[in-house]
Amino acid sequence: MSINNRMQLENNNTGFTLIEMMIAMVLLSLIMLMLFSSLFSANKHWQIGMHSADKNNEVRLSVGVIEKYLSQATPLIWIDKKEQSILFSGKQNELAFSTRLPAHRGGGGFYFVKLHITESETNSSLNMDYFLIQPDSPPLKNEKAADSVELVADVDTLVFSYFGRKKPGQKEDWFEEWESKTSLPRLVRIQIRTSAPDNIWPQIDIPLRNTSVKRPEYVIAAM
Repeated sequence: MSINNRMQLENNNTGFTLIEMMIAMVLLSLIMLMLFSSLFSANKHWQIGMHSADKNNEVRLSVGVIEKYLSQATPLIWIDKKEQSILFSGKQNELAFSTRLPAHRGGGGFYFVKLHITESETNSSLNMDYFLIQPDSPPLKNEKAADSVELVADVDTLVFSYFGRKKPGQKEDWFEEWESKTSLPRLVRIQIRTSAPDNIWPQIDIPLRNTSVKRPEYVIAAM
């Protein structure tokens, strides 16, 4: 065999065969698929993490608002002719109490605050309503709120319970409702369940700073 023929044969054998090209394409496709799957999974986990962080921030903010106003509940007594009643109404699915609000909530002063469920066509939400306390308008009967704020959306259940002593000498215990006219509960427990699959609401126990109404700091007399 001549030198030219041998060189031509060697040159012909240096290329890739069709099978080798197909194997290379398959391997490249598998590598690209694995890279895409990894990127997709990382992006999905990042979005889940951001959503969870946003939810945690919403929960923290709502809990902070409830704790701030409820812990500062002031035992006011409403006197109307010969009747008197404490401005506190503790039910299993609704809580109302008197407290001071900052200036940006209607100019400051005493307000009657109500926590309750509001039903709409699309969902149920936990709302906080504010009622300005006025001598000619008993807060317990006033249905016109000065302001209302939605704290939690998509609420399935809302349960309040109350810890304390309703009568002198009585053992402290948890109650589903609080009707005492001599004292406020020492603790209020709030349990919230939402329809969200990642419901992260904790059980909240809020201590009240001023619970005795034997010597109330303020007495309101109806005109």
